[in-house]
Amino acid sequence: MSHTVPRVDTSTTRRGNPQATGVVLAVGLALAACSPQPIWIAVADSSNQHVMLFDETLAHVDTRAFEYRDGPLGHSQHVHVSNGGAALLLGFARHDGNDVILRVRIADGQLVDQWPIAKQPVPEPWMYLHASRTLVGFYRPPSSADSTPASLSLVTPDRDWAEDRLEICHGRPRGLASFNRGERLFVACDGEPSTIVEIDTARRRVVRTSSEGLEACRPGDAALSRTQGILFVLCEESGKLLFKDRVTLRTIDAVDVGAGARALLVRPDRPEALLLFPDRNELIVVDLAVQSVRARMATDFPPRDATLSGSGRVAYVTTSRQNGGEGAILMVDLAPAEITATASLPAGASALALWPGPESPKLDWR
Repeated sequence: MSHTVPRVDTSTTRRGNPQATGVVLAVGLALAACSPQPIWIAVADSSNQHVMLFDETLAHVDTRAFEYRDGPLGHSQHVHVSNGGAALLLGFARHDGNDVILRVRIADGQLVDQWPIAKQPVPEPWMYLHASRTLVGFYRPPSSADSTPASLSLVTPDRDWAEDRLEICHGRPRGLASFNRGERLFVACDGEPSTIVEIDTARRRVVRTSSEGLEACRPGDAALSRTQGILFVLCEESGKLLFKDRVTLRTIDAVDVGAGARALLVRPDRPEALLLFPDRNELIVVDLAVQSVRARMATDFPPRDATLSGSGRVAYVTTSRQNGGEGAILMVDLAPAEITATASLPAGASALALWPGPESPKLDWR
């Protein structure tokens, strides 16, 4: 298999003929269905203004340099693949507090455009909805003493970064799960009280809010089961992984995974989840069917970000030192629960994305 990252002509991505662009995307997807696409992983390196590209074995394939001239960039917060694999959305913290999202073309590293963020955004979670080509993020008050509600931000980069905002909760949004390719969003908010907020993205409105079962929880993340019938809520304080009925939002079960978990990834191929514990340098695998911890893996540095392969069997996890120093990217085979490969990362590089992955567009022949 060739591991070359495809060089895609994206010159019409932003202002080209939308009908022609749709045809090109459809042809690309059809060709992808006929032959396997090479898997590649992108890690943003803010200190050198690079995007590092790895293949699925963590061999370093290439580097894309981008030129950002509006001051120094802080640590990378999130990376998302957009435009059918042709571009990356890179979120960076800035030292002056005004964070920024850059759109960088994969083919040559060209900085296409950028979107400055103000008003103290929450660093996580962020999500890219491929079906609507929408970037979802959050704003929160600058301090806990501020009573201003946190708001959901829905941004469309292809429409000159048009943004819609929706007030969702008092507190800090910590978890975000997508139902039916972004038709509904579930947000876990850490506050007094903690809440789960369901959002209709098409109508841009809050459908309902529930605090049932979230006492002493302090949500750290949220995710839906592979069948999308169960909403999992990771409680950072109580150490519980809650099982909630997605329709009623009532808690139907829980498993004790230990306090301090801050990220939750559910496998699309089987009832298992990977949890990240930054405070104790650990990854754990939870068997969701029997509701028990199946395996534990130690990491040299705190785990920061993670993504799953399209099959769900392999996870890629970035780690870095507490002070933001150098780290590594790990390849984790979840079947035996083993770290099978590593590659070094420079300081400031922690956010990653994989293509094609579980959320990549797929053809439906029905």
